[in-house]
Amino acid sequence: MLRGSSFEDGSCEGREAWARLDPVAAPARDRLGRNPGSGAEGRKLLKPSLACLAGVVYGVSLAMKANAARAGFTLIELLVVIAIIAILAGMLLPALAKAKVKANATRCVANQKQQYLGYAMYSSDNQDLMPAHGDWATVGGEIWSGTAGVPLRAAPGKAKVSIVHDINAWETNRPLNAYVPAPEAFRCPSDKGDSYWAAESKKGCYPAWGNSYLVMWAVDWFGVKHITGNLASPTVAGDSKPIKNSEIALAPATKILQGDWPWHGSRDSGDGQVSGASRDRSLWHNNRGQRGWNMAYGDGHVALFRFPKDYDATDVSQKVDVNGPWW
Repeated sequence: MLRGSSFEDGSCEGREAWARLDPVAAPARDRLGRNPGSGAEGRKLLKPSLACLAGVVYGVSLAMKANAARAGFTLIELLVVIAIIAILAGMLLPALAKAKVKANATRCVANQKQQYLGYAMYSSDNQDLMPAHGDWATVGGEIWSGTAGVPLRAAPGKAKVSIVHDINAWETNRPLNAYVPAPEAFRCPSDKGDSYWAAESKKGCYPAWGNSYLVMWAVDWFGVKHITGNLASPTVAGDSKPIKNSEIALAPATKILQGDWPWHGSRDSGDGQVSGASRDRSLWHNNRGQRGWNMAYGDGHVALFRFPKDYDATDVSQKVDVNGPWW
């Protein structure tokens, strides 16, 4: 880099600078080093030496800049790295999403297993009978109607407001809560609401009613014998009376106790055929177009059950068959 350099005063060129660093020029440099400012020779050598020193410094600075430039990334290299990161993200994100769905489904299963134990303990303490409660949502979970200040239900200093699936605003207890005391055990992490009651469950079934799960209450619908009874008439024969564990024992492995809230055939399956505007409310476990819900059974197991493709609102009057695929 120094050999091609020159200076405006013409006192030294790059090749002369290297010559002065040569051993042949050592005596002159020695004399200059001993007394550079004395004598004509010193004055003669001093000016070219300073010029040559400036040339060396300038050349070194250029070399350092060149090395620094080579140490960074080029634009092409940066684009390649970004492209690789984008490809890896595209491969990993779907897998992470599936893992999250699976984790939520596992927690949902654990919740319903806790509730099954609650049903078993309740019936053991109440002459083999399952619980009786005021409406579909109120077998267990968060007590909205009995809590002052809960949005859309009551405000401080004002009377409590009756809501869908919790018409008994006076209710201060849910029967399973004595056995499953943590209200969060009634919240499904995949809860997206109910396509049938879309306006009431904009933020989910649990925020709407304090429960993400739907037990078959007081009536025999969709081929399922009801489990819990109506609190208004809990001991009356017929649909209002809760079932006994001894009856569940007839075929416990296929006896549905409850499931994710949208399991009834009157709900959309996520394909929009029943409720197009609110179909996404039914996509709890990545089950678009398939009526697949986590269901709790009389023998205590909880599993994803896929109802037939033609299972819909018209099956509400399907008769109970203990020997069927579910009852």
